[in-house]
Amino acid sequence: MKLNHISLFISLSIILLTLSSVKSSIIFEENQPLSAEILRVFNIDCYDDNTMVVRIVRKDPSKFHCFEEYLSIRTIYPNGTVKGFDLPSDTLNMQNMQPFNFCIPPKYSKANPLRFYPIKKNFLFITYAEADDITNPFTYNDWGIVIDLDGVIHSKIKLGPSDENGGIQQIVETVNIFPTGHPLETVATMDGGYALIYPNNTGLTGSKTISTTPLTPQFGIYFLLLGYEKGITQGPFVLYQTLTPINVLLLDCDFTYVGVGQTCIIIANSTQSDKTFIKIDFLSSGTVYNITTFQNINVTDYSIQSLRYGGYFTYYLVRNSDKKNFNIYGYILDYYEEGNSWSLLTTDLYKIEGERDHGYSILHINTTIPKIGDVIDPSETKFLIIKYYNKIILSPNRNITILQDDGTSHGIIRQITSISDNNGEFVKYIDDSTIEITVIDSTFNQPNAKYYILIDNGFVKNRNYQEPIISIQNSGWSFITKNTGSVSSKFNLKKKFKEVVNSTDIDGKVQLTTDGTSYFKSIKHDKIKRKEFFDNLRLELAKAIPVSSERITTSGRHQIDTTVSLEQYILSINIKKAKNKGERSVNSIAEDLNTLIKNKLITVIGSGSYSNYLDHEYGYE
Repeated sequence: MKLNHISLFISLSIILLTLSSVKSSIIFEENQPLSAEILRVFNIDCYDDNTMVVRIVRKDPSKFHCFEEYLSIRTIYPNGTVKGFDLPSDTLNMQNMQPFNFCIPPKYSKANPLRFYPIKKNFLFITYAEADDITNPFTYNDWGIVIDLDGVIHSKIKLGPSDENGGIQQIVETVNIFPTGHPLETVATMDGGYALIYPNNTGLTGSKTISTTPLTPQFGIYFLLLGYEKGITQGPFVLYQTLTPINVLLLDCDFTYVGVGQTCIIIANSTQSDKTFIKIDFLSSGTVYNITTFQNINVTDYSIQSLRYGGYFTYYLVRNSDKKNFNIYGYILDYYEEGNSWSLLTTDLYKIEGERDHGYSILHINTTIPKIGDVIDPSETKFLIIKYYNKIILSPNRNITILQDDGTSHGIIRQITSISDNNGEFVKYIDDSTIEITVIDSTFNQPNAKYYILIDNGFVKNRNYQEPIISIQNSGWSFITKNTGSVSSKFNLKKKFKEVVNSTDIDGKVQLTTDGTSYFKSIKHDKIKRKEFFDNLRLELAKAIPVSSERITTSGRHQIDTTVSLEQYILSINIKKAKNKGERSVNSIAEDLNTLIKNKLITVIGSGSYSNYLDHEYGYE
């Protein structure tokens, strides 16, 4: 079904509930298709930089509980810009996206087979189901496609069999957690694994109580821990139990943005009128360290979500007297569960833990050096310093990455640092809550350039709880290098970037490791593979510096290093002189290349398919 547009426009109003004290809104006009059905916002999600992604739908009047068969995504950027795409049914049919994906299962009114998840910046992961026989649930398989925000499909992957009977398909095994009740929630844990969380009314079969033994739990929230790439399942563990059976209306789990570990929010009731909110805080190890409950008013349709800057947002729908429209009301809940009632259309959200927010998108970091937005002098920036609010310990094999902003979503990696047995002491403690990261000379080697820092989740742990801490996943911690004219005279950045035209070429050398030598010996008599090796090595080195690939050349020659006990080859790598004013001098490029190779364990030299073969002790000569 293609979307036939006519000149009629309708207004889709979306209130941008930004986590600040300022209310903002946007009016976006949608082309109305031939169908006269009302637009509905069905799902909303967001990236870490507060870019929102919205799926809009229209009801299909010819089918029960189904939408029109197209995928409409709208992206709302923090500056208010809106872009989007519409994939019609003929495009979706090419991915074998069958019509039932646009319907809501009658058993669970909040579910829909077609879902989207913001992943790497500018990409969405779309999941849906395919069935060989739609009447046979055992023929259903889950699939996923990666799609960008322009609607271009990049890849498709089979995820595994769909299962409505409590089976969870994992990479290496199927985990049965029968009996369970709805809903079944999955949450990533801070240690890199996953938790499957589910309710179980052990005392109920329909409306009849099975167990009459005093003090026997009649209801529980349980979870399984799945170790990532370990093939290990632990549990089930108990998160919460009661002596009376209750019905779970909503279960939502996520990282704890302010505290440590994960948090589950549960809305449940034991009668038609009483509703209980249950907040459970637990660690990746399975330890529950806090449970809070409170009662609330009689409303039938709730939803709830953790807020990045503290507290929780719960909202509900109330139908107007005209029976056509809804009012949306909600609560902002702090950690003591004191609600402030507000109208979604008129009242701002606020940051409950706003005093801890210093612009890093997380509430665990107090201060840094450099600060956000600083203009730095590379001659004086030999360390990054991070001070956390709480006492921390460093975790092995988790990275802090320094990138140069090149205008793309991925940047240019300048340095990757972690604590491990073989990369030196680049990360050290200053005190119990502060660390410093050594910066090598080649990292900030571009004047008037923007750099930013990414930190892996779990780079540090909370010392008291031994729980990984959520970290910086966007470019919020950024700063700029000075222009060459304002750099300290004791530093050679002026020299590096002064206009050099008449410098001569440098004929230099790099040395292969023993593994690199063995590989090169196996291909050196194959002219095609030999040329491919030199070409790819040259390109990887140019990208690592970074400099134009035309300035890194090679004669394609090699020689044997006779000064070492084991046979190692030395290769020709040359640097061409600058042709234009403003280009870097050959000496500055040679200095950076030498630094990059000597520190290859923390630079992209160590991750290159060919540059990884270079001997870090030899460097560039």
